[in-house]
Amino acid sequence: MAKDCISQRSGVLRLLAGSLLFLSFVSGAYASATDPQGLVALLRAERFSELSVALGRFQAGYESDSDQEQALLDAVAVFDRADSTLSLPIKRWVEKHPDDYFAHLVHGIHQHANGWGWRSEQGRKPVQDWIQSLIRGYVPLVSHWFFRHQENIRQSYEIRLAKMRASFAAARESLERSLALAEKPIASYRYLVALTYGGVGRDRIDEWIAAVDHFDSDATSPVKVYSGLLRPRWGGSHDAMNELAQSLRDRNTPKWSSLADQIEADVFLDMGDEALWNGDRQTALEHFNRALSIHDSAQARYAIGRLYGQLGDLVAAGKHLLRGLELDPLDRHLHATLSLYYKQISDPISALIHLQIASELGHVVSMYSLSRAYHEGRFGASIDKVKGLFWERQAAYFWNVQALFVLAKRYEKGTDVPTDKVRALGYYETGAMLNCIECKNELGLMKWYGLGTAEDHAASARLWHDVASANKWQGAYNLTYFLSPWERLKTSWRYGPGMWAFWPILGVIGIAVGLLALTFSVARRRALAATSQKT
Repeated sequence: MAKDCISQRSGVLRLLAGSLLFLSFVSGAYASATDPQGLVALLRAERFSELSVALGRFQAGYESDSDQEQALLDAVAVFDRADSTLSLPIKRWVEKHPDDYFAHLVHGIHQHANGWGWRSEQGRKPVQDWIQSLIRGYVPLVSHWFFRHQENIRQSYEIRLAKMRASFAAARESLERSLALAEKPIASYRYLVALTYGGVGRDRIDEWIAAVDHFDSDATSPVKVYSGLLRPRWGGSHDAMNELAQSLRDRNTPKWSSLADQIEADVFLDMGDEALWNGDRQTALEHFNRALSIHDSAQARYAIGRLYGQLGDLVAAGKHLLRGLELDPLDRHLHATLSLYYKQISDPISALIHLQIASELGHVVSMYSLSRAYHEGRFGASIDKVKGLFWERQAAYFWNVQALFVLAKRYEKGTDVPTDKVRALGYYETGAMLNCIECKNELGLMKWYGLGTAEDHAASARLWHDVASANKWQGAYNLTYFLSPWERLKTSWRYGPGMWAFWPILGVIGIAVGLLALTFSVARRRALAATSQKT
């Protein structure tokens, strides 16, 4: 077994080295790799007629031979990125050519990317080939940093969510309008199906999937999207998933039977997660193993490996995690868990490698852990404040509350960065919006003293009330120290009762009760003494 593990690990390390080289290649040659036809260049130059002709060749190739569908999808996928520099040319294209199928198609695809961009690339994406999935998962980390990280950090979650929904709505409108402008609008239907993961058009997904099936009876990706929407976490049920799996088996083809296996395995993975959430690890392990017996996937290997790690069986955990990595070398959750695995078996170099890859692939918790590694020299990494700050900011941009709090402290105190009270206030506000108790407490102090903003004692009282309500002593201490008894009573009346608000009153009542008890005790003793003297 030891030899097998060593040989398996050496193979995975070679695979990791190749993955790192490939990641570097993708980030360095992004434009040429993703736009070999120069379509984006035509768009930027606003040569719309030439662009339509170029895309029309791909559409004509598909309409004459359905095997050319992937070439068409690859061509239009170059516009599926949240690049704000493309928005204006696309808008002008639609305005100048309102009856151009590709103008509306590209506008819908671009708005689809913008929607996920507003959600910080944490949402689900349409099922494409693995190279496009890598590009969409990895490159946004770089593009966000250069093009969008300068936005105000205090944009609230509600604002971003509203913009995401607006982008999805605009995407649906353009894609639905494009349907009447082409004989076989397969790309439009595929992206409409993909939009359902963003909560748009779920009432019409059956119609859209039927249209895709009409144009391409062998297309499995829309069915995969549909099966995902049937999961309980999205409002579906396991019964509906099993019915779909059975209907796919009835087609009696290896491809559809394989997809049915995946859907059935997903049912047991969900059941295992539910059992694990309820603390029943043994039942969870049984469900995970059942899923693995139906379909060997990276998700099943990850679930089993993670559970074995919690049970303390590192040998079994490593075996399943490494096998999962062979099945999907770009699974960020596998890399993040393998980093913890190698840390536990005292292999800091491998732990750092997996932590780096997980961060590059968009695993937010790994981003923060990697920042701590560079700041403190963990995992054998050399202390590098520049890299540490970079990954700290990346984690904060993706709303990691620990990174938000640490960065706020840095800018407030001027640790490794210039002192900037306004930026510190922004990070604290973002963390407070995400219900970070420590951020709320510090934000209350900044608003009380007017650091980076105008003094607002009422806002401070509200924030400290929230902190105290979470059973954190800092909130109760600040309320007691900064507010008068009358102000504490007003705060309690306005935002809800809290025992901290009545501490001074309870103290006075306690002293009064103590004095009364002492007086009663003294009087009783005197009465007893007088009685004994009489007798």
